[in-house]
Amino acid sequence: MSKAVHKQITATGTYVIPVDYLQTPFSVGYMLELSSGSTISFVVNYTMANLQDTTWTAIYLADPTNGTTKTTSVSGSYSYPITALQFVVSAISGSAQIDVLQGISPI
Repeated sequence: MSKAVHKQITATGTYVIPVDYLQTPFSVGYMLELSSGSTISFVVNYTMANLQDTTWTAIYLADPTNGTTKTTSVSGSYSYPITALQFVVSAISGSAQIDVLQGISPI
């Protein structure tokens, strides 16, 4: 992933955003921002599993900073390789936006 990912959230659910774990050096940042007047309850998780391998289910771990239930806008980043971010939205009124940005190394 070398471009920004923008995902509008208006419903509960699980939102998975894969990233390029082979990028060197690895770096990815994320932000979940609430629209004015909106409310939300969500958790951020990550995985190092191969999402292309359908013979088993990926295990997601709680994000070190935002892995507990949050109700406000958050941001975070990783400097070690992961394969995907997972946003689990358990309640929402209004809307929010997820932004994930992973740059590419200049060669």
